[in-house]
Amino acid sequence: MTHRTRFLAALLPIGLVLAPVAAQAHERDFTLLRDWFLPYRYEREIEYRYTHVKGGDFNMHQVEFEYGVSDHFAIEPGIAFVKEQGGKLHVDGYEMELRFNFGEFHTNRFLPALNLEFDRPVNRDEDDHAELKFILSRYDDYGNDLTINANIGWATNHRHQQESEIGIGYMHPSRPGMSRREPGWKYGAEFAETLVDHHAIAGPTVAYRANEHFHLLGTFAFGVNNRDDNTIKVIGEWEF
Repeated sequence: MTHRTRFLAALLPIGLVLAPVAAQAHERDFTLLRDWFLPYRYEREIEYRYTHVKGGDFNMHQVEFEYGVSDHFAIEPGIAFVKEQGGKLHVDGYEMELRFNFGEFHTNRFLPALNLEFDRPVNRDEDDHAELKFILSRYDDYGNDLTINANIGWATNHRHQQESEIGIGYMHPSRPGMSRREPGWKYGAEFAETLVDHHAIAGPTVAYRANEHFHLLGTFAFGVNNRDDNTIKVIGEWEF
């Protein structure tokens, strides 16, 4: 077992034995974007993500453990498995995400957040990758969520190899004023575009909270410029 594998594995039991989880549950509203909310202090979550891209029959499975260190800071170590056309499912890399939000929650104003993500591929011929995600979210009194993302990524060994992406999403609860703990449906849409090669995808997103522990999201995003960019993304969250 490598040093990085031991490090990621060690984080999981550490999180599980830390202080009791907060009474509230959090949830994410989008699959392509991040919004302002983080796991609450001491909240633990297992998140599974599946991504399918039509071009190259690309399939990615990601598993992350999320832990709320405080109400404004969370860590998320994870692992990614990839299968592409003609290939076998394999471990593609390891990832660590540090998530921050700022200020206290208020409706009808934009709330800022920042994510720093670091990806290390198993294939050491490939560069490590880092990404900064700048986030603005606005929640109204009815539970609607308007979120904007601006992402800047780069290969850590070749910093001139940069990439950037913008995205916007809107989510609407099936019942106005529905709390984030309350079971029910949400409906919305997301758009994301890379600014170097202008690959753009857009489509509907549906979310369902079954109970205070389990939450499910799904997006079908159409390739705006190229059908090979058609993307399906599914996320399941188990909070405890």
